[in-house]
Amino acid sequence: MKRKIIIDCDPGHDDVLAILTAHHYCQQLEILGITTVAGNQTLQKVTDNILKVEDYCQLDYPVYMGYDSPIVLKSEPQPLAHGESGLDGFVFEKTNRKTESIHAIDFFKKCLIENDKVTIVALGPLTNVAMFVKTYPQLANKIDQVVLMGKNTADLTNGGTDISFKLTTSNVTTKGYVDLKCIYPESTTSISKIKAGLYNLFTDKAIYEKEIDSTDITTNAGSCTFNFTETTTAIDPGTYTYKVVFYTGTDTKVGLWSDILLIAPGNTTAKTVNIPPVITEKPDSPSNLCAYYVDDTETNGYYNVKLTWEDNSSNEEYYVITINEYDSYGAAAVLYKELGTTEETATNKEVFVSSQEYVSGSILANNTEVELKLPTGKLFDVSIKAVNFVDSSDEVTRTVVPTETAGCTAVAANDKITKTMITYNFPGKTCTIDSNTYFNSYTEYKSWKNNTTEFTLLDSTLINECKGWTETTSETAPVVTDYESYKDKIFYAKFNADSNIDYTIEEYQSGFKDGELTITNADAAINDNDTVKINDDISFKVTGDYEYFLVKVNNYIYSGSIGGTGITFTGTQIKVTGNTAISIIAKIKNSDKFAGETITLNFSN
Repeated sequence: MKRKIIIDCDPGHDDVLAILTAHHYCQQLEILGITTVAGNQTLQKVTDNILKVEDYCQLDYPVYMGYDSPIVLKSEPQPLAHGESGLDGFVFEKTNRKTESIHAIDFFKKCLIENDKVTIVALGPLTNVAMFVKTYPQLANKIDQVVLMGKNTADLTNGGTDISFKLTTSNVTTKGYVDLKCIYPESTTSISKIKAGLYNLFTDKAIYEKEIDSTDITTNAGSCTFNFTETTTAIDPGTYTYKVVFYTGTDTKVGLWSDILLIAPGNTTAKTVNIPPVITEKPDSPSNLCAYYVDDTETNGYYNVKLTWEDNSSNEEYYVITINEYDSYGAAAVLYKELGTTEETATNKEVFVSSQEYVSGSILANNTEVELKLPTGKLFDVSIKAVNFVDSSDEVTRTVVPTETAGCTAVAANDKITKTMITYNFPGKTCTIDSNTYFNSYTEYKSWKNNTTEFTLLDSTLINECKGWTETTSETAPVVTDYESYKDKIFYAKFNADSNIDYTIEEYQSGFKDGELTITNADAAINDNDTVKINDDISFKVTGDYEYFLVKVNNYIYSGSIGGTGITFTGTQIKVTGNTAISIIAKIKNSDKFAGETITLNFSN
């Protein structure tokens, strides 16, 4: 059986040789596709390289572009390694070959869903792999192997026959040190002390802090200088917030500055840091606020939204995200939530990381991305501002056209953030959509855009003997083909009068609680084994923590909403006489279980 692989690379002469070698062993390896990532050269250059190589060598593997920069640091091409093109030497002709339309990590996702085992051969930086695991963590365990490229040297002149290569993480995890010379462009004698430190980028927890008093601050003409040095206590390698706070008097904070600092493994991170004027300055506003629907996160009436922005300030302490709700496009905004670092119930202010909306990310300084969970059936928009101890910046709304990003769908700047959950009930029937079969019901999610006037409903002909959709379970309810609202909605299938069920409902798994099920005849309660007239209206109502309920009698199944008008029919309508078993079944919320019970009624003339 062939091993299925994805080659993730930044070609590069070495990567090209690896790809050609894998192609040579096509009897053992099935190359599903090639993904590219910025590394030895820019993303565009390395992608052009593999397209030209494929053209020249007559290969036909699909190519998918990935990320154009590392997750934290700036991209730094290495022209000394493989030249300015990333593949200097042989001059290839121009090619008309194109990359595929989807992002590299979405190609990873597609392959892992469609195949049992896939090996990722990562020949370049691991940005694509890391972002795939971050974006689709539920699929990470489906990766069979990740094969990395390492390097070593071997002496081939002494006639030895054994050459060993060992790839370890030891040097990656070795702790490092820090030695920073910090320059502030204002000569001031009013600064009594400075507190500098390394902090967790997402929680602001102190990793290493140091107080620098006035005797350790060197004042020169037009500037002051101090050192932040730690060469005794080793620090775990990683990315931190380096923060500097200026004080006057005893403990009066007058200035703050921060930036991202990378502690390299096994080395001393030494650099000169130039701090801009920040004393008594409020932060600059962030910019380019964008919103994205996170793909495949719709569940139980909620969906995830990713927000990104650009950090234009170096003296913010945190950001505040405001979520506003609207009755319609053009309506006035109503505050839904203000997510920051303090809580005030009366004003809808909440701490971001403990709010119901929190999914991931951080609003602390130097962060530029969060993910929120929002309810369906509402129109939202967002704004953001930067805050420090002096004041807050101006609030920024979404005004730019967002660029598409992997695993997400961009929300246009003139569209509200919204998802509508539309549920179709077709009790006792099946419906096949995109090769998936659904029983009893199907739920879809749509976005009400600025120019949306109506949603076209699911094609009712997909359900056997269905005549269309109605907004209630009443037999006289009119059939509708579209829906003119952003609010969540349940529709019910209207069947032919003699329609039969397509499958048998499994036995329910628990009974109703007292008072949840009521069965009446002209407002009089009906109990098990009662006798009723064949032309009497028999009404069924269910309340409680359920999604919907079904009443099953012979080949008929009726669907009803919880707490609504219920289901009503006569013995004549369901074509029964004598003792008849009737099952009442309710779908428990957020569960695949049903509650229910069966009663027997004697229908008489």
